Amino acid sequence: MVQKLKLKEKLAYSFGDFSSNLVFQGISIYILFYWTDYAGIGAAAAGTILFISRIFDGFVDVIVGNLVDKTRSKHGKARPYLLWLALPFAFSAMITFWSPGSSEIVDIIFAFLTYNITMIIYTAINIPYGVLSVKMTDDQVERGSLGVFRGLGAMIGGMLASMVAQPLIGIVGYTWTFLIVGLVASCGFLITFKGTTERVGLTEQSEVVPFKEGLFSLLKNRPWIIMLFVGILSFIYSGLRMSSNIYMAKYYFNDENLVVLLNLISMPGMLVGMAFATTLFRKWGKVKACMYSYGAMFILTLIFYPIFNSPDQFILYCLYIILNGVVMGISSGGFFAMIADTIEYGEWKTTKRIEGLTYSAASVGTKIGGGIGAAAVGWLLALVQYDGTAAVQPDSVITMITWINLWIPGLLCLAIALLLSLNKIDKLYPKMMQDLHTRKEVKP
Repeated sequence: MVQKLKLKEKLAYSFGDFSSNLVFQGISIYILFYWTDYAGIGAAAAGTILFISRIFDGFVDVIVGNLVDKTRSKHGKARPYLLWLALPFAFSAMITFWSPGSSEIVDIIFAFLTYNITMIIYTAINIPYGVLSVKMTDDQVERGSLGVFRGLGAMIGGMLASMVAQPLIGIVGYTWTFLIVGLVASCGFLITFKGTTERVGLTEQSEVVPFKEGLFSLLKNRPWIIMLFVGILSFIYSGLRMSSNIYMAKYYFNDENLVVLLNLISMPGMLVGMAFATTLFRKWGKVKACMYSYGAMFILTLIFYPIFNSPDQFILYCLYIILNGVVMGISSGGFFAMIADTIEYGEWKTTKRIEGLTYSAASVGTKIGGGIGAAAVGWLLALVQYDGTAAVQPDSVITMITWINLWIPGLLCLAIALLLSLNKIDKLYPKMMQDLHTRKEVKP
Protein backbone atom coordinates (compact mmCIF):
# COMPACT_ATOMS: atom_id res chain seq x y z
CA MET A 1 0.00 0.00 0.00
CA VAL A 2 1.33 3.43 -0.95
CA GLN A 3 2.30 5.89 1.82
CA LYS A 4 0.07 8.78 2.79
CA LEU A 5 0.41 11.88 0.69
CA LYS A 6 1.79 15.10 2.14
CA LEU A 7 -0.39 18.21 2.35
CA LYS A 8 2.00 20.06 0.02
CA GLU A 9 1.49 17.50 -2.74
CA LYS A 10 -2.29 17.52 -2.33
CA LEU A 11 -2.30 21.31 -2.62
CA ALA A 12 -0.14 21.12 -5.74
CA TYR A 13 -2.60 18.61 -7.21
CA SER A 14 -5.52 20.94 -6.47
CA PHE A 15 -4.03 23.62 -8.74
CA GLY A 16 -4.79 21.42 -11.74
CA ASP A 17 -8.54 21.56 -11.29
CA PHE A 18 -8.26 25.20 -10.23
CA SER A 19 -6.81 25.85 -13.68
CA SER A 20 -9.25 23.61 -15.53
CA ASN A 21 -12.27 25.21 -13.92
CA LEU A 22 -10.96 28.74 -14.14
CA VAL A 23 -11.19 28.39 -17.93
CA PHE A 24 -13.88 25.72 -18.30
CA GLN A 25 -16.33 27.32 -15.87
CA GLY A 26 -15.71 30.71 -17.40
CA ILE A 27 -16.48 29.33 -20.85
CA SER A 28 -19.50 27.39 -19.56
CA ILE A 29 -20.93 30.49 -17.86
CA TYR A 30 -20.43 32.94 -20.70
CA ILE A 31 -20.11 31.18 -24.07
CA LEU A 32 -23.81 30.59 -24.78
CA PHE A 33 -24.68 34.13 -23.69
CA TYR A 34 -21.77 35.55 -25.73
CA TRP A 35 -22.93 33.71 -28.84
CA THR A 36 -26.62 34.62 -28.51
CA ASP A 37 -26.38 38.19 -27.22
CA TYR A 38 -23.05 39.46 -28.66
CA ALA A 39 -22.10 37.36 -31.70
CA GLY A 40 -25.72 37.31 -32.90
CA ILE A 41 -25.98 33.51 -33.22
CA GLY A 42 -29.48 32.09 -32.71
CA ALA A 43 -30.18 30.17 -29.48
CA ALA A 44 -31.00 26.90 -31.29
CA ALA A 45 -27.83 27.11 -33.41
CA ALA A 46 -25.70 27.94 -30.37
CA GLY A 47 -27.15 25.01 -28.43
CA THR A 48 -26.52 22.68 -31.36
CA ILE A 49 -22.88 23.82 -31.58
CA LEU A 50 -22.42 22.90 -27.92
CA PHE A 51 -24.14 19.52 -28.27
CA ILE A 52 -22.28 18.39 -31.40
CA SER A 53 -18.99 19.65 -29.99
CA ARG A 54 -19.37 17.76 -26.71
CA ILE A 55 -20.28 14.53 -28.53
CA PHE A 56 -17.20 14.94 -30.73
CA ASP A 57 -15.12 15.73 -27.65
CA GLY A 58 -16.29 12.46 -26.12
CA PHE A 59 -14.49 10.57 -28.89
CA VAL A 60 -11.43 12.77 -28.34
CA ASP A 61 -11.50 11.67 -24.68
CA VAL A 62 -11.06 8.03 -25.65
CA ILE A 63 -8.22 8.85 -28.06
CA VAL A 64 -6.41 10.90 -25.42
CA GLY A 65 -6.93 8.20 -22.79
CA ASN A 66 -5.39 5.63 -25.11
CA LEU A 67 -2.43 7.95 -25.73
CA VAL A 68 -1.92 8.40 -21.98
CA ASP A 69 -1.83 4.61 -21.51
CA LYS A 70 0.95 4.43 -24.13
CA THR A 71 2.92 7.42 -22.83
CA ARG A 72 6.39 6.78 -21.43
CA SER A 73 8.59 9.74 -20.49
CA LYS A 74 11.07 10.87 -17.89
CA HIS A 75 8.22 12.85 -16.29
CA GLY A 76 5.91 9.82 -16.06
CA LYS A 77 2.69 8.94 -17.84
CA ALA A 78 0.28 11.76 -16.92
CA ARG A 79 2.38 14.73 -15.78
CA PRO A 80 4.03 15.53 -19.15
CA TYR A 81 0.75 16.68 -20.67
CA LEU A 82 0.42 19.39 -18.02
CA LEU A 83 3.79 20.76 -19.13
CA TRP A 84 3.25 20.46 -22.87
CA LEU A 85 -0.24 21.95 -23.12
CA ALA A 86 -0.40 24.64 -20.42
CA LEU A 87 0.36 27.56 -22.75
CA PRO A 88 -1.71 26.40 -25.78
CA PHE A 89 -4.69 26.15 -23.42
CA ALA A 90 -4.43 29.88 -22.63
CA PHE A 91 -4.45 31.04 -26.24
CA SER A 92 -7.25 28.70 -27.26
CA ALA A 93 -9.45 30.16 -24.51
CA MET A 94 -8.81 33.65 -25.87
CA ILE A 95 -9.75 32.87 -29.49
CA THR A 96 -12.99 31.17 -28.40
CA PHE A 97 -14.32 34.60 -27.41
CA TRP A 98 -13.69 36.34 -30.71
CA SER A 99 -16.13 36.57 -33.60
CA PRO A 100 -15.46 37.69 -37.22
CA GLY A 101 -18.81 39.49 -37.30
CA SER A 102 -19.13 39.25 -41.10
CA SER A 103 -22.26 37.07 -41.29
CA GLU A 104 -24.17 34.63 -39.06
CA ILE A 105 -23.04 31.56 -41.00
CA VAL A 106 -19.37 32.63 -40.80
CA ASP A 107 -19.79 33.34 -37.09
CA ILE A 108 -21.38 29.92 -36.54
CA ILE A 109 -18.55 28.10 -38.38
CA PHE A 110 -15.90 30.11 -36.53
CA ALA A 111 -17.61 29.50 -33.17
CA PHE A 112 -17.76 25.76 -33.87
CA LEU A 113 -14.09 25.54 -34.86
CA THR A 114 -12.63 27.65 -32.06
CA TYR A 115 -14.77 26.05 -29.36
CA ASN A 116 -13.71 22.58 -30.50
CA ILE A 117 -10.03 23.50 -30.60
CA THR A 118 -10.31 24.71 -27.01
CA MET A 119 -12.16 21.58 -25.91
CA ILE A 120 -9.61 19.29 -27.59
CA ILE A 121 -6.77 21.00 -25.71
CA TYR A 122 -8.83 20.96 -22.50
CA THR A 123 -9.37 17.22 -22.90
CA ALA A 124 -5.72 16.54 -23.70
CA ILE A 125 -4.66 18.22 -20.46
CA ASN A 126 -7.58 17.24 -18.21
CA ILE A 127 -7.63 13.47 -18.88
CA PRO A 128 -3.96 13.08 -17.84
CA TYR A 129 -4.66 15.29 -14.83
CA GLY A 130 -7.42 12.91 -13.75
CA VAL A 131 -5.19 9.87 -14.31
CA LEU A 132 -2.52 11.53 -12.18
CA SER A 133 -4.53 10.89 -9.00
CA VAL A 134 -4.47 7.16 -9.79
CA LYS A 135 -0.69 7.31 -10.23
CA MET A 136 -0.13 9.20 -6.98
CA THR A 137 -1.72 6.68 -4.56
CA ASP A 138 -3.79 3.49 -4.44
CA ASP A 139 -5.14 4.19 -0.95
CA GLN A 140 -8.94 4.64 -1.14
CA VAL A 141 -9.17 7.24 1.64
CA GLU A 142 -6.22 9.20 0.22
CA ARG A 143 -7.93 9.21 -3.17
CA GLY A 144 -11.04 10.54 -1.50
CA SER A 145 -8.92 13.24 0.11
CA LEU A 146 -7.34 14.07 -3.26
CA GLY A 147 -10.85 14.31 -4.67
CA VAL A 148 -11.75 16.84 -1.98
CA PHE A 149 -8.62 18.90 -2.72
CA ARG A 150 -9.44 18.66 -6.41
CA GLY A 151 -12.97 19.85 -5.69
CA LEU A 152 -11.60 22.71 -3.58
CA GLY A 153 -9.33 23.78 -6.43
CA ALA A 154 -12.24 23.53 -8.86
CA MET A 155 -14.43 25.64 -6.58
CA ILE A 156 -11.80 28.36 -6.19
CA GLY A 157 -11.17 28.38 -9.93
CA GLY A 158 -14.88 28.62 -10.67
CA MET A 159 -15.29 31.29 -8.01
CA LEU A 160 -12.43 33.34 -9.45
CA ALA A 161 -13.89 33.04 -12.95
CA SER A 162 -17.25 34.22 -11.62
CA MET A 163 -15.79 37.14 -9.64
CA VAL A 164 -13.17 38.40 -12.06
CA ALA A 165 -14.55 37.66 -15.53
CA GLN A 166 -17.59 39.95 -15.42
CA PRO A 167 -15.71 43.09 -14.25
CA LEU A 168 -12.83 42.37 -16.65
CA ILE A 169 -15.23 41.90 -19.55
CA GLY A 170 -16.60 45.36 -18.81
CA ILE A 171 -13.08 46.83 -18.95
CA VAL A 172 -11.23 44.92 -21.70
CA GLY A 173 -13.92 42.80 -23.39
CA TYR A 174 -14.38 39.05 -23.69
CA THR A 175 -11.30 38.26 -25.82
CA TRP A 176 -8.63 39.83 -23.61
CA THR A 177 -10.40 38.67 -20.45
CA PHE A 178 -10.05 35.04 -21.45
CA LEU A 179 -6.41 35.47 -22.47
CA ILE A 180 -5.71 36.71 -18.93
CA VAL A 181 -7.76 33.88 -17.42
CA GLY A 182 -5.97 31.36 -19.65
CA LEU A 183 -2.50 32.55 -18.67
CA VAL A 184 -3.34 32.28 -14.95
CA ALA A 185 -4.60 28.73 -15.61
CA SER A 186 -1.32 27.86 -17.38
CA CYS A 187 0.62 28.79 -14.25
CA GLY A 188 -1.63 26.53 -12.16
CA PHE A 189 -0.97 23.51 -14.39
CA LEU A 190 2.76 24.07 -14.10
CA ILE A 191 2.47 24.11 -10.29
CA THR A 192 0.70 20.72 -10.43
CA PHE A 193 3.37 19.37 -12.78
CA LYS A 194 6.18 20.49 -10.49
CA GLY A 195 4.61 19.53 -7.16
CA THR A 196 3.30 15.98 -7.76
CA THR A 197 4.89 12.53 -8.16
CA GLU A 198 3.68 9.42 -9.99
CA ARG A 199 4.14 6.25 -7.90
CA VAL A 200 1.50 3.66 -8.79
CA GLY A 201 0.74 1.35 -11.71
CA LEU A 202 2.55 0.24 -14.82
CA THR A 203 6.29 0.35 -14.93
CA GLU A 204 8.07 1.35 -18.10
CA GLN A 205 8.71 -2.31 -18.90
CA SER A 206 5.09 -3.43 -18.39
CA GLU A 207 2.96 -4.45 -21.33
CA VAL A 208 0.39 -1.93 -22.55
CA VAL A 209 -3.15 -3.27 -22.96
CA PRO A 210 -4.29 -2.93 -26.61
CA PHE A 211 -7.12 -0.46 -27.19
CA LYS A 212 -9.72 -3.01 -28.34
CA GLU A 213 -8.92 -5.38 -25.48
CA GLY A 214 -9.12 -2.52 -22.99
CA LEU A 215 -12.48 -1.41 -24.34
CA PHE A 216 -13.97 -4.89 -23.94
CA SER A 217 -12.57 -5.05 -20.40
CA LEU A 218 -14.39 -1.81 -19.54
CA LEU A 219 -17.70 -3.36 -20.56
CA LYS A 220 -17.18 -5.98 -17.83
CA ASN A 221 -16.60 -3.26 -15.22
CA ARG A 222 -20.04 -2.75 -13.61
CA PRO A 223 -19.03 0.10 -11.24
CA TRP A 224 -17.48 1.95 -14.18
CA ILE A 225 -20.67 1.58 -16.25
CA ILE A 226 -22.71 2.96 -13.34
CA MET A 227 -20.33 5.89 -12.93
CA LEU A 228 -20.49 6.56 -16.68
CA PHE A 229 -24.23 7.21 -16.37
CA VAL A 230 -23.80 9.09 -13.08
CA GLY A 231 -21.34 11.34 -14.92
CA ILE A 232 -23.80 11.94 -17.75
CA LEU A 233 -26.63 12.91 -15.40
CA SER A 234 -24.54 14.95 -12.97
CA PHE A 235 -22.99 16.98 -15.76
CA ILE A 236 -26.35 17.53 -17.43
CA TYR A 237 -27.28 18.94 -14.01
CA SER A 238 -24.25 21.25 -13.83
CA GLY A 239 -24.52 22.18 -17.51
CA LEU A 240 -28.10 23.33 -17.03
CA ARG A 241 -27.24 25.34 -13.94
CA MET A 242 -24.06 27.00 -15.20
CA SER A 243 -25.39 27.95 -18.62
CA SER A 244 -28.70 29.28 -17.32
CA ASN A 245 -27.47 31.43 -14.40
CA ILE A 246 -26.90 34.47 -16.56
CA TYR A 247 -30.42 34.16 -18.04
CA MET A 248 -31.82 33.77 -14.52
CA ALA A 249 -30.05 36.95 -13.46
CA LYS A 250 -30.98 39.04 -16.47
CA TYR A 251 -34.56 37.97 -17.14
CA TYR A 252 -35.93 36.53 -13.87
CA PHE A 253 -34.27 38.85 -11.35
CA ASN A 254 -33.96 41.70 -13.92
CA ASP A 255 -30.28 42.45 -13.25
CA GLU A 256 -27.58 40.95 -15.48
CA ASN A 257 -24.86 41.91 -12.97
CA LEU A 258 -26.38 39.49 -10.44
CA VAL A 259 -24.76 36.66 -12.44
CA VAL A 260 -21.59 37.19 -10.40
CA LEU A 261 -23.49 36.59 -7.16
CA LEU A 262 -25.47 33.68 -8.61
CA ASN A 263 -22.25 31.97 -9.68
CA LEU A 264 -20.67 32.55 -6.26
CA ILE A 265 -23.54 31.95 -3.87
CA SER A 266 -23.13 28.17 -3.85
CA MET A 267 -19.47 28.48 -2.73
CA PRO A 268 -20.12 28.73 1.05
CA GLY A 269 -22.20 25.58 0.83
CA MET A 270 -19.52 23.84 -1.20
CA LEU A 271 -16.93 24.70 1.45
CA VAL A 272 -19.14 23.13 4.12
CA GLY A 273 -19.66 20.04 1.96
CA MET A 274 -15.95 19.67 1.30
CA ALA A 275 -15.10 20.20 4.97
CA PHE A 276 -17.24 17.20 5.94
CA ALA A 277 -16.72 15.09 2.80
CA THR A 278 -13.70 13.08 3.95
CA THR A 279 -15.39 12.36 7.30
CA LEU A 280 -18.54 11.20 5.51
CA PHE A 281 -16.47 9.07 3.12
CA ARG A 282 -14.86 7.32 6.10
CA LYS A 283 -18.21 6.85 7.86
CA TRP A 284 -20.42 5.71 4.96
CA GLY A 285 -18.05 5.26 2.02
CA LYS A 286 -17.91 7.57 -1.00
CA VAL A 287 -20.86 5.99 -2.81
CA LYS A 288 -23.35 6.22 0.06
CA ALA A 289 -22.22 9.71 1.07
CA CYS A 290 -22.87 11.00 -2.45
CA MET A 291 -26.11 9.02 -2.77
CA TYR A 292 -27.51 10.46 0.47
CA SER A 293 -26.53 14.02 -0.50
CA TYR A 294 -28.24 13.83 -3.91
CA GLY A 295 -31.32 12.28 -2.31
CA ALA A 296 -31.45 15.10 0.24
CA MET A 297 -31.22 17.66 -2.57
CA PHE A 298 -34.20 16.10 -4.35
CA ILE A 299 -36.28 16.26 -1.15
CA LEU A 300 -35.24 19.89 -0.65
CA THR A 301 -36.36 20.70 -4.20
CA LEU A 302 -39.78 19.16 -3.51
CA ILE A 303 -40.12 21.43 -0.47
CA PHE A 304 -38.85 24.48 -2.35
CA TYR A 305 -41.05 24.09 -5.45
CA PRO A 306 -44.39 25.33 -4.06
CA ILE A 307 -42.93 28.27 -2.11
CA PHE A 308 -40.61 29.87 -4.72
CA ASN A 309 -42.78 31.85 -7.14
CA SER A 310 -41.58 35.47 -7.32
CA PRO A 311 -38.46 37.48 -8.31
CA ASP A 312 -38.81 39.20 -4.93
CA GLN A 313 -37.74 35.96 -3.20
CA PHE A 314 -34.07 36.40 -4.08
CA ILE A 315 -32.87 35.64 -0.53
CA LEU A 316 -34.88 32.40 -0.49
CA TYR A 317 -33.38 31.46 -3.85
CA CYS A 318 -29.86 32.13 -2.52
CA LEU A 319 -30.51 29.90 0.50
CA TYR A 320 -31.59 27.07 -1.80
CA ILE A 321 -28.44 27.47 -3.92
CA ILE A 322 -26.21 27.49 -0.81
CA LEU A 323 -27.74 24.18 0.29
CA ASN A 324 -27.26 22.89 -3.24
CA GLY A 325 -23.60 23.84 -2.83
CA VAL A 326 -23.27 21.47 0.13
CA VAL A 327 -24.30 18.60 -2.15
CA MET A 328 -21.87 19.72 -4.84
CA GLY A 329 -19.06 19.98 -2.29
CA ILE A 330 -19.55 16.36 -1.23
CA SER A 331 -20.14 14.95 -4.70
CA SER A 332 -17.31 16.82 -6.44
CA GLY A 333 -14.80 15.10 -4.17
CA GLY A 334 -16.49 11.73 -4.42
CA PHE A 335 -17.11 11.46 -8.16
CA PHE A 336 -13.55 11.44 -9.47
CA ALA A 337 -12.34 9.30 -6.57
CA MET A 338 -15.04 6.73 -7.42
CA ILE A 339 -13.84 6.75 -11.04
CA ALA A 340 -10.30 6.06 -9.81
CA ASP A 341 -11.57 3.11 -7.74
CA THR A 342 -13.09 1.51 -10.85
CA ILE A 343 -9.56 1.13 -12.23
CA GLU A 344 -8.70 -1.24 -9.37
CA TYR A 345 -12.02 -3.03 -9.85
CA GLY A 346 -11.25 -3.54 -13.53
CA GLU A 347 -7.79 -4.91 -12.75
CA TRP A 348 -9.26 -7.20 -10.08
CA LYS A 349 -12.01 -8.45 -12.40
CA THR A 350 -10.07 -8.83 -15.66
CA THR A 351 -6.35 -8.72 -14.62
CA LYS A 352 -5.99 -5.74 -17.02
CA ARG A 353 -4.93 -2.41 -15.52
CA ILE A 354 -6.28 0.31 -17.80
CA GLU A 355 -5.81 3.81 -16.39
CA GLY A 356 -6.04 6.34 -19.20
CA LEU A 357 -8.80 4.57 -21.11
CA THR A 358 -10.89 3.96 -17.97
CA TYR A 359 -10.69 7.57 -16.91
CA SER A 360 -11.20 8.97 -20.41
CA ALA A 361 -14.14 6.73 -21.22
CA ALA A 362 -15.83 7.87 -18.01
CA SER A 363 -14.98 11.43 -18.98
CA VAL A 364 -16.96 10.82 -22.17
CA GLY A 365 -20.01 10.68 -19.94
CA THR A 366 -19.20 14.01 -18.34
CA LYS A 367 -18.66 15.61 -21.76
CA ILE A 368 -21.89 14.18 -23.16
CA GLY A 369 -23.75 15.24 -20.03
CA GLY A 370 -22.26 18.72 -20.04
CA GLY A 371 -23.00 19.02 -23.74
CA ILE A 372 -26.61 17.95 -23.33
CA GLY A 373 -27.04 20.27 -20.36
CA ALA A 374 -25.59 23.35 -22.06
CA ALA A 375 -27.26 22.58 -25.40
CA ALA A 376 -30.61 21.94 -23.72
CA VAL A 377 -30.57 25.51 -22.41
CA GLY A 378 -30.38 26.81 -25.97
CA TRP A 379 -32.92 24.32 -27.32
CA LEU A 380 -35.46 24.88 -24.54
CA LEU A 381 -35.16 28.66 -24.84
CA ALA A 382 -35.64 28.41 -28.60
CA LEU A 383 -38.73 26.25 -27.97
CA VAL A 384 -40.40 29.19 -26.20
CA GLN A 385 -39.25 31.77 -28.79
CA TYR A 386 -36.41 33.34 -26.81
CA ASP A 387 -34.91 36.34 -28.65
CA GLY A 388 -31.54 37.55 -27.36
CA THR A 389 -32.02 40.94 -29.00
CA ALA A 390 -35.35 41.64 -27.28
CA ALA A 391 -35.36 43.95 -24.27
CA VAL A 392 -38.27 42.08 -22.65
CA GLN A 393 -38.97 38.35 -22.81
CA PRO A 394 -42.45 36.76 -22.75
CA ASP A 395 -43.70 34.94 -19.65
CA SER A 396 -43.14 31.57 -21.33
CA VAL A 397 -39.39 32.31 -21.48
CA ILE A 398 -39.27 33.30 -17.79
CA THR A 399 -41.07 30.09 -16.80
CA MET A 400 -38.71 28.00 -18.91
CA ILE A 401 -35.67 29.67 -17.35
CA THR A 402 -36.84 28.64 -13.85
CA TRP A 403 -37.43 25.06 -15.00
CA ILE A 404 -33.97 24.91 -16.56
CA ASN A 405 -32.25 26.44 -13.54
CA LEU A 406 -34.15 24.79 -10.70
CA TRP A 407 -36.76 22.11 -11.27
CA ILE A 408 -35.13 19.92 -13.93
CA PRO A 409 -31.83 19.77 -11.96
CA GLY A 410 -33.85 18.79 -8.87
CA LEU A 411 -35.34 15.81 -10.69
CA LEU A 412 -31.88 14.80 -11.92
CA CYS A 413 -30.73 14.54 -8.28
CA LEU A 414 -33.23 11.72 -7.71
CA ALA A 415 -32.04 9.85 -10.80
CA ILE A 416 -28.38 10.15 -9.71
CA ALA A 417 -29.16 8.90 -6.19
CA LEU A 418 -30.97 5.86 -7.60
CA LEU A 419 -28.03 5.05 -9.90
CA LEU A 420 -25.51 5.33 -7.07
CA SER A 421 -27.54 2.85 -5.01
CA LEU A 422 -26.52 0.19 -7.56
CA ASN A 423 -22.78 0.75 -7.04
CA LYS A 424 -21.33 -1.69 -4.47
CA ILE A 425 -17.63 -0.95 -4.97
CA ASP A 426 -17.03 0.43 -1.46
CA LYS A 427 -17.96 -2.94 0.07
CA LEU A 428 -15.72 -4.80 -2.37
CA TYR A 429 -12.69 -2.51 -2.19
CA PRO A 430 -10.83 -4.03 0.81
CA LYS A 431 -11.07 -7.54 -0.69
CA MET A 432 -10.10 -6.23 -4.12
CA MET A 433 -6.94 -4.58 -2.83
CA GLN A 434 -6.01 -7.62 -0.74
CA ASP A 435 -6.39 -9.89 -3.78
CA LEU A 436 -4.43 -7.52 -6.03
CA HIS A 437 -1.52 -7.29 -3.58
CA THR A 438 -1.55 -11.08 -3.18
CA ARG A 439 -1.33 -11.52 -6.94
CA LYS A 440 1.67 -9.18 -7.12
CA GLU A 441 3.43 -11.02 -4.29
CA VAL A 442 3.05 -14.46 -5.90
CA LYS A 443 3.78 -13.22 -9.46
CA PRO A 444 7.12 -14.70 -10.61
